[in-house]
Amino acid sequence: MLEGLLQMRTVWASQLVTVGGRLRIGLFHNTVPTRDVVGRLRELAVHLRQNQFVREEFPFPPGIFDILESPDSVFRHLRVAPPPAAPHDSASPKLHLKTQFFASASAMRTLLALPQWDTVLTAYAIERVASSRSTSDSVPPALTVDMLEHLGPSFGASSRTRHRGDVLYLSVGSHNEDDLSRTHNGEVLCLVAGRASLTAVFDFVYLVASATWVESVDDLDRLIPRSSWLQRMMARWEAQVL
Repeated sequence: MLEGLLQMRTVWASQLVTVGGRLRIGLFHNTVPTRDVVGRLRELAVHLRQNQFVREEFPFPPGIFDILESPDSVFRHLRVAPPPAAPHDSASPKLHLKTQFFASASAMRTLLALPQWDTVLTAYAIERVASSRSTSDSVPPALTVDMLEHLGPSFGASSRTRHRGDVLYLSVGSHNEDDLSRTHNGEVLCLVAGRASLTAVFDFVYLVASATWVESVDDLDRLIPRSSWLQRMMARWEAQVL
């Protein structure tokens, strides 16, 4: 599937240029434990410096990225002490996320440029640091709607000036429509729009910045070695059994 996406990026190259679009294929294989806040900041800083396109996709005020690319300055900016080393129960991240964030380019340029995002990120980061000290939960705290209140009336003013037809919404949940879901597990999908959809924006910045972006089939083969004929045969047999 991933190789097919790489091939389609070549096929669609001229169309993507015409509409100003991008098709990127990334893999997430970060290994820094989930509660190692300092380690994850350092990891994020390295990826941000490597993936400068993140600044274009998420056009926050430049100062936010400047701080994140210099992890030693983050805690001075927050005016909190760095947390201790990662606790023994801190686990490596295992990504299983069924979430989509949809936003038009004009909405992103208007809303993410608000200077109040510095205050929002500060509130989120302080909560994240506090959580790493006091809980064994490997899931970081969410950016809450209350935190977004720091955007204040500027958000409403920016909303009124957005282009007609702008898109800004978030879906969280499963789109599975298989027999198991229909007869046993059930599926739930939550869809929110407007300000509330921005509760996931920092998560997507982290994912996009932290991914290893694949530029060629050779890159893909290096990161995910091809299966042997025996492995493929066994996989088909297991799929039929299940």
